[in-house]
Amino acid sequence: MDETTKASMRRNRDPVFGLRYFVGKGLDVGGGIDSLAKQITKFPSVKSVRNWDVQDGDAQYLNGIRDNSFDFVYSSHCLEHMQDPNLALTHWLRVLKPGGFLIISVPDEDMYEHGIWPSRFNLDHKWSFSLYKATPELPKSINILDLVTHFSESAQCERIVKIKDRYVEGLSEVDQTLGQAECAIEFVWQKQRANLDRVMQSAAQYEQDGREQEARDRYIRVIQEAPLMFEAYNRLTNLLIRRGDIAKAEQVWNTCVQCLPELHMARLYRALFLMSIGKYDSGFSQRDILVPDERRTPTAPPKSYPKWHGESLKDKSIVIWTEFGFGDEIMFARFVSVFKKHYHAKIVSIVCQTPLLSLFKSLIDVDLVLGEHEIEQLPIHDFWVFPHSIPVHYSLEQNRIPAAIPYFRISENDLSQAKLLLPTKKSDRLRVGFVSRGNSTHENDKLRSIADLNEFSELFRLPWIDWIDLQKGIPSGGFNEIVLPKDLKITHLGEQLADFMQTGAVCAQLDLLISVDTSVAHLAGALNLPVWLMLPTYTDWRWGVNQSNSSWYPSMRIFRQQQIGQWASVVSEIRDALCERLQKLH
Repeated sequence: MDETTKASMRRNRDPVFGLRYFVGKGLDVGGGIDSLAKQITKFPSVKSVRNWDVQDGDAQYLNGIRDNSFDFVYSSHCLEHMQDPNLALTHWLRVLKPGGFLIISVPDEDMYEHGIWPSRFNLDHKWSFSLYKATPELPKSINILDLVTHFSESAQCERIVKIKDRYVEGLSEVDQTLGQAECAIEFVWQKQRANLDRVMQSAAQYEQDGREQEARDRYIRVIQEAPLMFEAYNRLTNLLIRRGDIAKAEQVWNTCVQCLPELHMARLYRALFLMSIGKYDSGFSQRDILVPDERRTPTAPPKSYPKWHGESLKDKSIVIWTEFGFGDEIMFARFVSVFKKHYHAKIVSIVCQTPLLSLFKSLIDVDLVLGEHEIEQLPIHDFWVFPHSIPVHYSLEQNRIPAAIPYFRISENDLSQAKLLLPTKKSDRLRVGFVSRGNSTHENDKLRSIADLNEFSELFRLPWIDWIDLQKGIPSGGFNEIVLPKDLKITHLGEQLADFMQTGAVCAQLDLLISVDTSVAHLAGALNLPVWLMLPTYTDWRWGVNQSNSSWYPSMRIFRQQQIGQWASVVSEIRDALCERLQKLH
């Protein structure tokens, strides 16, 4: 069996080859009759493979191939035949695009030559290879790590691995490569794109400085020269959105998916973008097939009855299954009423995360609520569904976002208990809650959470405000580390709130909640309580683009960063808005 054929079986089990290395247009140097082109169906991200062999010319030079022509260059057991491997690698890198991958396999001298030179099994081998040996054991031995060092300015080493697939130790008299065994060293280099990296860095700096046109031009240049660089698409679309050029941003995402059709992140981000601009039907449909069940929840959904795909629910039962974070479950709990009133379901149940349990039991129209720890008590239903899958079948564009708010109810007992935790309410003062951080495991938490509350200290110095800290935990940079007026009192309640029902009862006593993008903001919105949301430049799809109101929560007002990582404009806007509120009291 030939080496590329054998290696393709192994690589097909390793997703990094299909999603990262074998992407776009490729060149197979020395492929011969076992060219990678014959394996193209195993790697769907490959657009084409050109085979270069003896009849095409000397593989050391690749004469006739222009610089920066291929997205990847592949060579299996060819480098050992070159007169000058360094020269060959120089030209193989030359024809590779910046950011592209060089994937090389060479025979390992310990498993193939077995200490004998010239090679007994292939007299045309001009070199042998080892990972690294301080003292060469064979006269024409090359250390792969020495090659890595030699080419470090041109390429970054991403992978070096010794392949011993189906190889049997001790058979030194046998050329095991004639069978199914691989006995090779495989290494993958990524061609440096130092110039483009510098362009990306300068673009990011221009964006940080508010010089958006210069940043835009540089992101476009990077995409033109390195169309496989996903981060350039992501940054450019985010910039275009802030500038209000939504149509152009959509074009850029479509181009990204065309250039990176198998890159999961490209298709997912486009779907999220479509959702953010109100193209819910296509956005939710595209997104739904991109997110596997195990990514949605650690609590496995039922197997004894089917997932709902839009079937009639008249006289049927359905359970909405726990999915993603607290905020997601709060936001989508509104669909209980949709199943009851639009689909006429007989029974609508919810399985939720335990801290949401008491809150969800107050839902209007729900028949049964169980925590994730109680699923053994869940009776058999006709269907189950993940919250984010509901809009795939219930068109938000035709039916609009369910707006029956509030859809949770706080009991008088919970409200009475919450009053005991708060300072006495005075008519000439505002009682304002504050949440500065979300879940640290969230992929965007570094941008959405506030690392240092000193950035907001001028808010806390405003007179006539009683601040209620609802933050769970005491994060570094929290209230305790701010230099504040001596007479300012802050009530810290975060650690005293056991679940979302208690948190909701406290929020109901506030004049206002100010929060980053986290579950407490969703809670206040679902209760139709005044909430001001502070957003970074990179935001979640549900908050739309450039709008100061929320399509999901009528009581919410949105304050957005104008520049990446800069909260100053948000602080200024909130300060002015608070001063307006205070003037009405005095």
